[in-house]
Amino acid sequence: MNRKLIYTIVGICFLFLVFLLTEEKKENLTEEVYWKKNLTEILFQPASENWNSENSTKYINSIFSIKKIDEGGINSSPIFAISNKTKSGKELIYEAGYNAKNVFTELSVLKIKSAVEANESYLKEFHIQKESSPKLILIEKSEPNELVIGKEISSKSVTAFLLENSIFSSNSYTFKRFEADLNSFREKQLINIGTGSILKIRLNFKEQTIEIENSPEKNSDGNSKNSWRRNSGIRLVIAPNLGDELDGLLKALKYDLYPDEDEEDGIQIIEELTKAPSQESIEVVNSEGRKIKILLFPQTNIQEKDYIPVQRKIIGILDEFPAYTSVEVINKIRESAKKIGKAEKWNKPIKTIQ
Repeated sequence: MNRKLIYTIVGICFLFLVFLLTEEKKENLTEEVYWKKNLTEILFQPASENWNSENSTKYINSIFSIKKIDEGGINSSPIFAISNKTKSGKELIYEAGYNAKNVFTELSVLKIKSAVEANESYLKEFHIQKESSPKLILIEKSEPNELVIGKEISSKSVTAFLLENSIFSSNSYTFKRFEADLNSFREKQLINIGTGSILKIRLNFKEQTIEIENSPEKNSDGNSKNSWRRNSGIRLVIAPNLGDELDGLLKALKYDLYPDEDEEDGIQIIEELTKAPSQESIEVVNSEGRKIKILLFPQTNIQEKDYIPVQRKIIGILDEFPAYTSVEVINKIRESAKKIGKAEKWNKPIKTIQ
Protein backbone atom coordinates (compact mmCIF):
# COMPACT_ATOMS: atom_id res chain seq x y z
CA MET A 1 0.00 0.00 0.00
CA ASN A 2 1.19 3.55 -0.75
CA ARG A 3 3.03 4.99 2.29
CA LYS A 4 1.25 8.35 1.92
CA LEU A 5 -2.12 6.58 1.98
CA ILE A 6 -1.13 4.68 5.14
CA TYR A 7 -0.19 7.95 6.87
CA THR A 8 -3.51 9.44 5.79
CA ILE A 9 -5.49 6.52 7.20
CA VAL A 10 -3.55 6.65 10.48
CA GLY A 11 -4.20 10.39 10.69
CA ILE A 12 -7.93 9.91 10.16
CA CYS A 13 -8.05 7.21 12.83
CA PHE A 14 -6.21 9.49 15.26
CA LEU A 15 -8.69 12.33 14.62
CA PHE A 16 -11.60 9.95 15.12
CA LEU A 17 -10.11 8.88 18.47
CA VAL A 18 -9.78 12.50 19.48
CA PHE A 19 -13.37 13.04 18.36
CA LEU A 20 -14.53 10.28 20.73
CA LEU A 21 -12.41 10.88 23.79
CA THR A 22 -11.49 14.53 24.12
CA GLU A 23 -12.91 18.00 24.46
CA GLU A 24 -12.98 18.33 20.68
CA LYS A 25 -15.74 15.74 20.63
CA LYS A 26 -17.96 18.10 22.53
CA GLU A 27 -17.46 20.84 19.98
CA ASN A 28 -17.53 18.83 16.79
CA LEU A 29 -20.18 20.00 14.34
CA THR A 30 -20.88 16.61 12.77
CA GLU A 31 -24.15 14.95 13.69
CA GLU A 32 -25.10 11.30 14.20
CA VAL A 33 -28.50 9.67 14.70
CA TYR A 34 -28.38 8.10 18.18
CA TRP A 35 -31.83 6.48 18.07
CA LYS A 36 -35.13 6.29 16.25
CA LYS A 37 -38.13 5.77 18.50
CA ASN A 38 -41.90 5.87 18.22
CA LEU A 39 -42.47 8.05 21.27
CA THR A 40 -45.92 8.12 22.83
CA GLU A 41 -45.34 10.71 25.57
CA ILE A 42 -42.83 13.34 26.70
CA LEU A 43 -42.91 14.49 30.32
CA PHE A 44 -41.13 17.70 31.32
CA GLN A 45 -39.91 18.21 34.87
CA PRO A 46 -38.69 21.74 35.72
CA ALA A 47 -35.34 22.84 37.08
CA SER A 48 -34.88 24.24 40.54
CA GLU A 49 -34.80 28.03 40.90
CA ASN A 50 -31.13 27.90 41.85
CA TRP A 51 -30.21 25.87 38.75
CA ASN A 52 -32.05 28.29 36.46
CA SER A 53 -30.40 31.23 38.16
CA GLU A 54 -26.90 29.76 37.98
CA ASN A 55 -27.31 28.93 34.28
CA SER A 56 -29.19 32.13 33.32
CA THR A 57 -32.03 30.09 31.80
CA LYS A 58 -35.80 30.44 31.94
CA TYR A 59 -37.10 26.90 31.64
CA ILE A 60 -40.84 26.48 32.22
CA ASN A 61 -41.41 26.15 35.95
CA SER A 62 -44.20 23.56 35.97
CA ILE A 63 -44.56 19.88 35.20
CA PHE A 64 -46.43 19.08 31.98
CA SER A 65 -46.70 16.31 29.44
CA ILE A 66 -47.11 16.06 25.68
CA LYS A 67 -48.90 12.90 24.61
CA LYS A 68 -49.77 11.39 21.25
CA ILE A 69 -53.49 10.65 21.62
CA ASP A 70 -54.34 9.75 18.03
CA GLU A 71 -51.98 8.07 15.57
CA GLY A 72 -53.73 9.45 12.51
CA GLY A 73 -53.88 7.43 9.33
CA ILE A 74 -53.46 7.54 5.58
CA ASN A 75 -55.66 10.63 5.26
CA SER A 76 -55.23 12.16 8.71
CA SER A 77 -52.38 13.52 10.80
CA PRO A 78 -51.57 12.50 14.41
CA ILE A 79 -53.06 14.51 17.26
CA PHE A 80 -51.09 15.43 20.38
CA ALA A 81 -52.39 16.72 23.70
CA ILE A 82 -50.63 18.85 26.27
CA SER A 83 -51.67 18.59 29.90
CA ASN A 84 -50.62 20.17 33.17
CA LYS A 85 -51.98 20.55 36.66
CA THR A 86 -52.65 23.80 38.47
CA LYS A 87 -51.53 24.42 42.05
CA SER A 88 -54.97 23.28 43.20
CA GLY A 89 -54.54 19.97 41.34
CA LYS A 90 -56.93 20.72 38.47
CA GLU A 91 -55.80 19.10 35.21
CA LEU A 92 -55.86 21.31 32.12
CA ILE A 93 -55.70 19.59 28.75
CA TYR A 94 -55.55 21.14 25.27
CA GLU A 95 -54.50 20.07 21.82
CA ALA A 96 -50.75 20.49 21.36
CA GLY A 97 -49.48 22.77 18.58
CA TYR A 98 -46.53 22.82 16.20
CA ASN A 99 -43.96 23.44 18.97
CA ALA A 100 -44.92 20.22 20.71
CA LYS A 101 -45.03 18.30 17.42
CA ASN A 102 -41.54 19.52 16.54
CA VAL A 103 -40.22 18.37 19.93
CA PHE A 104 -41.72 14.92 19.30
CA THR A 105 -40.06 14.76 15.89
CA GLU A 106 -36.66 15.91 17.15
CA LEU A 107 -36.57 13.59 20.16
CA SER A 108 -38.02 10.60 18.30
CA VAL A 109 -35.04 10.81 15.94
CA LEU A 110 -32.38 11.91 18.42
CA LYS A 111 -29.34 13.42 16.74
CA ILE A 112 -26.17 13.96 18.78
CA LYS A 113 -23.08 16.03 18.12
CA SER A 114 -20.84 14.70 20.87
CA ALA A 115 -20.53 11.98 23.50
CA VAL A 116 -18.35 11.54 26.58
CA GLU A 117 -18.48 9.29 29.61
CA ALA A 118 -20.50 10.77 32.48
CA ASN A 119 -17.80 11.15 35.13
CA GLU A 120 -17.97 13.67 37.97
CA SER A 121 -15.70 16.13 36.19
CA TYR A 122 -17.89 16.34 33.09
CA LEU A 123 -21.13 16.41 35.11
CA LYS A 124 -19.80 19.44 36.98
CA GLU A 125 -18.46 21.09 33.83
CA PHE A 126 -21.81 20.80 32.05
CA HIS A 127 -23.87 21.74 35.15
CA ILE A 128 -25.76 18.45 35.13
CA GLN A 129 -27.31 17.83 38.53
CA LYS A 130 -29.77 14.97 38.77
CA GLU A 131 -31.73 16.59 41.60
CA SER A 132 -31.99 20.14 40.26
CA SER A 133 -31.53 20.09 36.46
CA PRO A 134 -34.61 20.14 34.17
CA LYS A 135 -35.53 16.69 32.87
CA LEU A 136 -37.33 15.11 29.95
CA ILE A 137 -38.88 11.67 30.42
CA LEU A 138 -39.32 10.09 27.00
CA ILE A 139 -41.78 7.21 26.84
CA GLU A 140 -42.00 4.63 24.08
CA LYS A 141 -44.85 2.27 24.93
CA SER A 142 -44.00 1.55 28.57
CA GLU A 143 -40.23 2.06 28.58
CA PRO A 144 -38.97 5.50 29.69
CA ASN A 145 -35.67 7.23 28.99
CA GLU A 146 -34.61 10.15 31.16
CA LEU A 147 -32.69 13.09 29.71
CA VAL A 148 -31.15 15.30 32.41
CA ILE A 149 -30.48 18.67 30.79
CA GLY A 150 -27.26 20.55 31.38
CA LYS A 151 -25.94 23.91 30.23
CA GLU A 152 -25.93 25.30 26.72
CA ILE A 153 -22.60 25.64 24.94
CA SER A 154 -23.68 28.82 23.21
CA SER A 155 -20.61 29.14 21.00
CA LYS A 156 -21.58 25.84 19.35
CA SER A 157 -25.39 26.20 19.67
CA VAL A 158 -25.58 22.84 21.44
CA THR A 159 -26.90 21.76 24.83
CA ALA A 160 -25.44 19.00 26.97
CA PHE A 161 -27.59 16.33 28.59
CA LEU A 162 -27.14 13.13 30.56
CA LEU A 163 -28.63 9.92 29.19
CA GLU A 164 -27.89 6.78 31.18
CA ASN A 165 -24.09 6.79 31.68
CA SER A 166 -23.10 9.22 28.92
CA ILE A 167 -23.20 12.95 28.36
CA PHE A 168 -24.34 13.91 24.88
CA SER A 169 -24.92 17.20 23.14
CA SER A 170 -27.58 18.11 20.59
CA ASN A 171 -28.77 21.24 18.84
CA SER A 172 -29.98 23.75 21.42
CA TYR A 173 -33.20 24.65 19.61
CA THR A 174 -34.91 21.48 20.87
CA PHE A 175 -34.25 22.38 24.50
CA LYS A 176 -34.86 26.11 24.05
CA ARG A 177 -38.48 25.32 23.21
CA PHE A 178 -38.85 24.58 26.93
CA GLU A 179 -37.60 28.06 27.81
CA ALA A 180 -40.69 29.74 26.37
CA ASP A 181 -44.00 29.38 28.24
CA LEU A 182 -46.57 26.64 28.48
CA ASN A 183 -48.93 28.37 26.03
CA SER A 184 -46.33 28.08 23.28
CA PHE A 185 -47.00 24.32 23.26
CA ARG A 186 -50.78 24.69 22.94
CA GLU A 187 -52.69 24.77 19.66
CA LYS A 188 -54.38 28.16 19.65
CA GLN A 189 -56.46 27.70 16.50
CA LEU A 190 -59.89 26.33 17.30
CA ILE A 191 -60.41 25.07 13.75
CA ASN A 192 -57.03 23.74 12.73
CA ILE A 193 -57.20 21.84 9.44
CA GLY A 194 -53.58 22.05 8.26
CA THR A 195 -53.48 21.70 4.48
CA GLY A 196 -56.99 20.21 4.29
CA SER A 197 -60.44 21.76 3.89
CA ILE A 198 -63.59 22.35 5.88
CA LEU A 199 -66.31 20.11 4.43
CA LYS A 200 -69.28 20.92 6.65
CA ILE A 201 -70.23 23.76 9.00
CA ARG A 202 -73.19 23.85 11.36
CA LEU A 203 -73.87 26.95 13.43
CA ASN A 204 -76.36 26.43 16.24
CA PHE A 205 -77.21 29.98 17.33
CA LYS A 206 -80.20 31.20 19.33
CA GLU A 207 -81.46 33.29 16.43
CA GLN A 208 -81.00 30.62 13.77
CA THR A 209 -79.35 27.35 12.76
CA ILE A 210 -77.25 27.38 9.61
CA GLU A 211 -75.65 24.37 7.94
CA ILE A 212 -73.53 24.52 4.80
CA GLU A 213 -71.54 21.85 3.01
CA ASN A 214 -68.47 22.14 0.83
CA SER A 215 -67.47 20.10 -2.21
CA PRO A 216 -63.95 21.29 -3.06
CA GLU A 217 -62.95 20.98 -6.69
CA LYS A 218 -59.42 20.82 -8.08
CA ASN A 219 -58.47 23.49 -10.61
CA SER A 220 -56.22 22.81 -13.57
CA ASP A 221 -53.34 24.27 -11.52
CA GLY A 222 -53.93 21.72 -8.74
CA ASN A 223 -55.41 24.15 -6.21
CA SER A 224 -58.80 23.56 -4.59
CA LYS A 225 -61.80 25.76 -5.21
CA ASN A 226 -64.68 25.60 -2.74
CA SER A 227 -68.26 24.94 -3.79
CA TRP A 228 -70.82 25.63 -1.03
CA ARG A 229 -74.38 24.36 -0.60
CA ARG A 230 -76.77 25.42 2.15
CA ASN A 231 -78.49 22.43 3.78
CA SER A 232 -80.62 24.31 6.33
CA GLY A 233 -83.89 25.97 5.31
CA ILE A 234 -84.33 25.80 1.55
CA ARG A 235 -81.49 23.66 0.22
CA LEU A 236 -79.55 25.51 -2.45
CA VAL A 237 -76.12 26.35 -3.81
CA ILE A 238 -74.83 29.65 -2.41
CA ALA A 239 -72.36 32.14 -3.85
CA PRO A 240 -68.77 30.94 -3.21
CA ASN A 241 -67.79 34.18 -1.47
CA LEU A 242 -70.44 33.65 1.23
CA GLY A 243 -69.13 30.22 2.16
CA ASP A 244 -65.51 31.32 1.83
CA GLU A 245 -66.12 34.26 4.18
CA LEU A 246 -67.46 31.96 6.90
CA ASP A 247 -64.68 29.45 6.20
CA GLY A 248 -62.06 32.19 6.72
CA LEU A 249 -63.67 33.46 9.93
CA LEU A 250 -63.72 29.99 11.47
CA LYS A 251 -60.05 29.51 10.63
CA ALA A 252 -59.33 32.86 12.32
CA LEU A 253 -61.00 31.71 15.54
CA LYS A 254 -58.39 31.10 18.25
CA TYR A 255 -57.83 31.07 21.98
CA ASP A 256 -57.10 34.60 23.15
CA LEU A 257 -56.80 33.82 26.87
CA TYR A 258 -56.25 30.66 28.91
CA PRO A 259 -57.72 30.37 32.42
CA ASP A 260 -54.37 29.54 34.04
CA GLU A 261 -52.92 32.85 32.86
CA ASP A 262 -54.64 34.22 35.96
CA GLU A 263 -52.99 32.04 38.61
CA GLU A 264 -55.16 33.21 41.50
CA ASP A 265 -58.76 32.39 40.57
CA GLY A 266 -58.81 31.98 36.77
CA ILE A 267 -59.81 28.30 36.97
CA GLN A 268 -62.61 28.96 39.43
CA ILE A 269 -63.97 31.81 37.29
CA ILE A 270 -64.16 29.87 34.02
CA GLU A 271 -65.66 26.82 35.74
CA GLU A 272 -68.41 29.06 37.06
CA LEU A 273 -68.94 30.69 33.65
CA THR A 274 -69.25 27.33 31.88
CA LYS A 275 -71.22 25.49 34.60
CA ALA A 276 -74.61 25.85 32.89
CA PRO A 277 -75.18 23.84 29.68
CA SER A 278 -74.17 25.65 26.49
CA GLN A 279 -77.04 27.03 24.40
CA GLU A 280 -74.97 27.66 21.26
CA SER A 281 -72.30 25.80 19.34
CA ILE A 282 -70.20 25.65 16.19
CA GLU A 283 -69.68 22.26 14.53
CA VAL A 284 -67.18 21.53 11.78
CA VAL A 285 -66.22 18.43 9.80
CA ASN A 286 -62.83 18.61 8.09
CA SER A 287 -61.40 16.73 5.12
CA GLU A 288 -59.63 14.29 7.48
CA GLY A 289 -63.06 13.14 8.63
CA ARG A 290 -62.66 14.65 12.09
CA LYS A 291 -65.53 16.43 13.81
CA ILE A 292 -64.87 19.52 15.92
CA LYS A 293 -67.51 21.00 18.22
CA ILE A 294 -67.09 24.35 19.97
CA LEU A 295 -69.50 25.11 22.80
CA LEU A 296 -70.19 28.82 23.27
CA PHE A 297 -71.05 30.39 26.63
CA PRO A 298 -72.33 33.90 27.53
CA GLN A 299 -69.97 36.83 27.02
CA THR A 300 -67.90 37.99 29.98
CA ASN A 301 -65.39 40.71 30.83
CA ILE A 302 -61.94 39.99 32.23
CA GLN A 303 -59.49 42.77 33.08
CA GLU A 304 -61.60 45.28 31.13
CA LYS A 305 -61.71 43.17 27.97
CA ASP A 306 -64.64 41.19 26.57
CA TYR A 307 -64.34 37.47 25.84
CA ILE A 308 -66.51 34.49 24.93
CA PRO A 309 -65.84 31.41 27.09
CA VAL A 310 -65.66 28.31 24.89
CA GLN A 311 -65.00 24.60 25.20
CA ARG A 312 -63.69 22.70 22.21
CA LYS A 313 -64.18 19.00 21.57
CA ILE A 314 -62.51 16.88 18.90
CA ILE A 315 -65.23 14.27 18.91
CA GLY A 316 -64.08 10.86 20.10
CA ILE A 317 -60.51 12.08 20.67
CA LEU A 318 -60.20 15.07 23.02
CA ASP A 319 -62.35 17.26 25.27
CA GLU A 320 -60.39 20.41 26.08
CA PHE A 321 -60.64 22.46 29.25
CA PRO A 322 -62.56 25.72 28.63
CA ALA A 323 -60.74 28.91 27.61
CA TYR A 324 -61.62 32.26 26.00
CA THR A 325 -61.96 33.48 22.43
CA SER A 326 -62.64 36.78 20.66
CA VAL A 327 -66.06 38.43 20.87
CA GLU A 328 -65.30 40.30 17.65
CA VAL A 329 -64.70 37.15 15.57
CA ILE A 330 -67.78 35.40 17.01
CA ASN A 331 -69.91 38.43 16.12
CA LYS A 332 -68.54 38.38 12.58
CA ILE A 333 -69.44 34.68 12.34
CA ARG A 334 -73.00 35.56 13.42
CA GLU A 335 -73.22 38.22 10.71
CA SER A 336 -71.88 35.78 8.12
CA ALA A 337 -74.51 33.24 9.20
CA LYS A 338 -77.28 35.80 8.69
CA LYS A 339 -76.12 36.50 5.13
CA ILE A 340 -76.02 32.79 4.35
CA GLY A 341 -79.51 32.36 5.84
CA LYS A 342 -80.88 35.03 3.49
CA ALA A 343 -78.94 33.87 0.43
CA GLU A 344 -80.72 32.97 -2.79
CA LYS A 345 -79.72 30.30 -5.24
CA TRP A 346 -76.43 31.01 -6.99
CA ASN A 347 -75.98 29.96 -10.57
CA LYS A 348 -72.49 29.34 -11.88
CA PRO A 349 -71.69 31.88 -14.63
CA ILE A 350 -71.84 30.40 -18.10
CA LYS A 351 -68.60 30.74 -20.01
CA THR A 352 -68.98 32.28 -23.42
CA ILE A 353 -66.70 31.67 -26.35
CA GLN A 354 -65.24 34.89 -27.70
